[in-house]
Amino acid sequence: MAKELDKFDVYYLEEPLPRKDVEGLAEIATAVDMFIAGGEHTPTIYDFKEHLLRGAYDIVQPDVILGGNMGITGVRKVAEIADYFERLIIPHVCSGGNFAIFLAATLQSMATVDNCPMVEYPYDPPILTADTMQAIVKEPILIDKDGFVKVPDKPGIGVELDEERLSGNVVTT
Repeated sequence: MAKELDKFDVYYLEEPLPRKDVEGLAEIATAVDMFIAGGEHTPTIYDFKEHLLRGAYDIVQPDVILGGNMGITGVRKVAEIADYFERLIIPHVCSGGNFAIFLAATLQSMATVDNCPMVEYPYDPPILTADTMQAIVKEPILIDKDGFVKVPDKPGIGVELDEERLSGNVVTT
């Protein structure tokens, strides 16, 4: 399948095999021109080591909320390690009630590295939209007409929580 997709200049193929099949992933990465991406459910920064050493991932995809040592610092460490191996990082951002916070933290950390061309996060109208996934912030983080997302520039990680909505005192019509 990867060889067929390669004919269409696909930018990257995500998780073509289970994460633990490092040998198989490295074989695919060697066989095609497109990037092989993975690791969005990798629990710690250390779990990327074997994949990078063996050339299994061209793009690593950590998630700021996973594992005991990820967070903003952990994702930045993964970016630095990936850069050392001349690999890219395209972080994955989980959806859920705190999505806006996860996205803001990821954008802040990735704005400081050179090897992050994009961030992956769910956007699937009509259900998964800024309105449904970012209700806890006063100003949602939006995609502009050219497909870019501005890094929030308020204090902290750049977003302001909507405390009325969080307290449950919001009146809707």
